Amino acid sequence: MKKIFTSLLVLNILGKVSVKGIISLTLVFFMSVQFAGVNTANASPVPGFPQQTKKEIKGVVTDKDGAPLPGVNVVIKGTTTGTVTDFNGKYVIAADKGTTLVFSFIGFEPQEVVVGDNNTIDIALASEASDLDEVVVVGYGVSTKKLTTGANLNVKGESISELAPDNAINALQGISPGVSLTRNNGMPGETSKINIRGMGTIGNSNPLYIVDGVTVDNIDYLSPSDIESIDVLKDAASAAIYGSRAANGVILVTTKQGKESDKVNVNLNSYWGWQNVYKNPDVLNAQEYALIQNEGRLNEGLPLWDYASLVPDWDKIESGEWQGTNWFEEMSKKNAFVQNYSLNMSWGSKKSVYSLGASYYSNDGVLGKQVDPRFKRITIRLNSDHILYQKGSLKVVTFGENFTYNNSQKVGIKAGNIYWNDIRDAYTTSPFLPLYDSTGEYHYAIPWNPLEYNPIARMEYDGKYVWPKNNKMVGNFYLNITPIKNLTFRSSFGFNTAVSSYRHWVPEYQISDNKLNPYEWTQQSMYNKFSYTFTNTVSYDFNVNSDHKFKVLAGTEMFKVTRSLSINGKNQD
Repeated sequence: MKKIFTSLLVLNILGKVSVKGIISLTLVFFMSVQFAGVNTANASPVPGFPQQTKKEIKGVVTDKDGAPLPGVNVVIKGTTTGTVTDFNGKYVIAADKGTTLVFSFIGFEPQEVVVGDNNTIDIALASEASDLDEVVVVGYGVSTKKLTTGANLNVKGESISELAPDNAINALQGISPGVSLTRNNGMPGETSKINIRGMGTIGNSNPLYIVDGVTVDNIDYLSPSDIESIDVLKDAASAAIYGSRAANGVILVTTKQGKESDKVNVNLNSYWGWQNVYKNPDVLNAQEYALIQNEGRLNEGLPLWDYASLVPDWDKIESGEWQGTNWFEEMSKKNAFVQNYSLNMSWGSKKSVYSLGASYYSNDGVLGKQVDPRFKRITIRLNSDHILYQKGSLKVVTFGENFTYNNSQKVGIKAGNIYWNDIRDAYTTSPFLPLYDSTGEYHYAIPWNPLEYNPIARMEYDGKYVWPKNNKMVGNFYLNITPIKNLTFRSSFGFNTAVSSYRHWVPEYQISDNKLNPYEWTQQSMYNKFSYTFTNTVSYDFNVNSDHKFKVLAGTEMFKVTRSLSINGKNQD
């Protein structure tokens, strides 16, 4: 009996967005064809079709220098039939004439050979050097992978865009070995705590962030679609360049740059979807909670609770008509909307190139619907490079700028310590307490526990009426002078400014005997910070005997916070 399985269709469906991101659902349909009662081993050849006979193919696989390669995969194309070369690079495989053998090995270009009349096929694989020649950012310059000896990591912008992350730092999740990311909480717009190769200090273990040569506090303000690459310097070698600031590692971000082109290149990327809590905590309903409370009383030798005098609508709970309040269900928002739109354009001539980016991202929270948690981010970026003077092929004087503006708003529920946490309040409040009273207002504490307040009422009163605004501008201007080949003077001035304001109003309320706000009050705060980075370097590249390459770099850098202002005021009526 023989079975033949034929793959009919592979369909990739973009499904609903989960809490962690977009779910990609792949459906694969198969058709199974079974021939029964046929002895294929003794079947006669079909007239008009040649009879295939396998023959033994052997050979040796080497590199371009003739060194044998052990562990090379040798597979008949289109099948799972194959073998692996031994320690001496030798292999043996049975294949039909006319079939194709595929030779593949990590770090080498795959090669295909059609089986002919010869029984011996020797292969020399070429090195896959393209990855080694990729340019990576290291300190105050660039290098290639094959010339980099430090422990670093390079993530391309294409890989980041494929993940559709909500912010730039979360894009490193799962694709950055040696980098640990821990989400602070699940609120929209929240970033992750990042540690490079473990926690380096007892206090602040944040790495040093540098965007286009400018030192910044974080990279949350960037749109993931604006990133050309992220380079992570993970070892102590980075301290030789950045000093003690690099004790916890360095994250270097390069935004997209313009390219010479005779036409304008436009890239539009968007996605949208809905988020839901995959599974709420499995909490006790009112009947189960009453049972557990009475079991505790019995174990302590105390009389059972008189629920009829302590709990409103106890008869409905006892009969099963009402299951009590599920606080997580009450605070959950169904189908929280998330959307992202990003536009990138690049154009340029031989003298000037430009790159322009604009993006909009918004995300509604799945918990705390009464507060309407949300995050919105608008980002505008403009980068350009210009050749001011060129002598032959030597670009003597070049000038450029990188500029990014960000506007963001973030509103969320309390998620701090255990005493300032709306989720913990939902965990600890009994299901006996109704959400609303008979007038439609939030229910006051009940005799079961006069100090137990309505957690959703407190969440709304304390956190709904907030109006945050955050504006950030980061940019730099640079000038390169190359008087002779391989000698470059570079001067760069970068700035980082942040202006934010926050307004908050809390009404007068009382929801339990000890949870009250006797006077309504308003709070307003402002924050303004400006810092700059001034860097001057000179570098020289030279070769010795064409086999040894050297690059000498010297320079100075000044980083200073010139102004930091915080004003906080509170009025109470």
